[in-house]
Amino acid sequence: PKLHLASPSEEERPAAGRSIIAVFEGLHASRFDDQYISHFFKDLQEAAQSFPGLDFILKPHPGALVRTRRHAESLGSLRGVAVLDSSHPESEYWSTPRLIAHALAVITTPSTIALDAALAQTPVAVIRYGQMIPYYASYEPLPIIDTRADWHDFLNKASRDPELLEPPRQSFLDRVIL
Repeated sequence: PKLHLASPSEEERPAAGRSIIAVFEGLHASRFDDQYISHFFKDLQEAAQSFPGLDFILKPHPGALVRTRRHAESLGSLRGVAVLDSSHPESEYWSTPRLIAHALAVITTPSTIALDAALAQTPVAVIRYGQMIPYYASYEPLPIIDTRADWHDFLNKASRDPELLEPPRQSFLDRVIL
């Protein structure tokens, strides 16, 4: 976990008055099929259009050096979503800890990012899309995203009443932290 999380009070919050949804993806070609990747990008694009009052920032996994053609094309076609590129200096500002600390909520593919966000007291959901892989049980009782409606449900709760997401976040931490 990121032990030294940035605090939103450390600096002026960017895009003052707007809420950030931090989206972390680790769509490794060997782990996720084209259907999962396609759903992810379509649902992210649709969420950005359906929630125009929220700023979506996508941080691709820095270690995913091999991307499928569809993945690369999808990253390039997103509209209304800021896609961070570690090769651009302006993206350096958005370290993972800073992004989590400034976010209203975090949405991630399966990753330790879920733990980092929960530790930072930021509401977090994990994208599953119906995969029946045992490690998803490790993320319970965090919200799990299987459908576009799940994106909307999580984003509505995060933006309207984030306290609804506190019990599962705390229960998750109680389960996974010694």
